[in-house]
Formats: sequence, structure tokens, C-alpha cells
Amino acid sequence: MLRAMHRRGVSHNDLAKEPNWLVTPAGSPALTDFQMALFGPPRSRRMRLLAREDLRHLLKHKRTYCPDSLTPVERRLLGRRSWFRALWFASAKPLYRFVTRRVLHWQDNEGKN
Repeated sequence: MLRAMHRRGVSHNDLAKEPNWLVTPAGSPALTDFQMALFGPPRSRRMRLLAREDLRHLLKHKRTYCPDSLTPVERRLLGRRSWFRALWFASAKPLYRFVTRRVLHWQDNEGKN
């Protein structure tokens, strides 16, 4: 599902949050909360980077719930962090946390994995 979405040029950008992952009654995966999603040329550098971050978040959940099913390639991908992630955590993420947690008093499970 995630690959198909990325092939169509959509990156979700909020898959770290467990509540954004759903399971349909048929047992298939589904996603919700596309507020931070972006659309763009699927092969552009930006979209490839964002797709990789989406995949890393999926693998973090897989590591939590099915650690024995992670492949060696998936483990390596989890170990490599992008410059984009470092930039986000150094700049925008502190502001995001301040606004959502201190100003708006929102609580979520983000970052508990």
C-alpha cells in the first residue's frame, strides 16, 4: 500500500503516529490523517526522501510489533537517518512540540516507539 501511494507521488509524512495506521475489517492496512501529506513528482529527490522517511516509520512499527520479521536490509534502513530528519529535529520539531503540547495542550503517543 505504501509503495503504491509513493509511486503515485504521495508521501504521508505523519506515519510515526500509531493512530494513523488502521486495519480494515478484511485485515488490510489503511492510513488516515493526510493533513501533512505532500504530492509531487514521485522520482524527484524531495519525494524520494519523504517516501524513505515514511518507510522508516513503517519499519519502526514493524520493529515494535514483529521484530523477528525484520529483514537485514530493513534493519540497515532503520539504522540510517537522513539529513532531513536531523534538520527537522534541530529546527521545526521543537517548535511543533512547543505549540502542540504547551500552547494547545495536545497529547499524543508520538515518539513513544
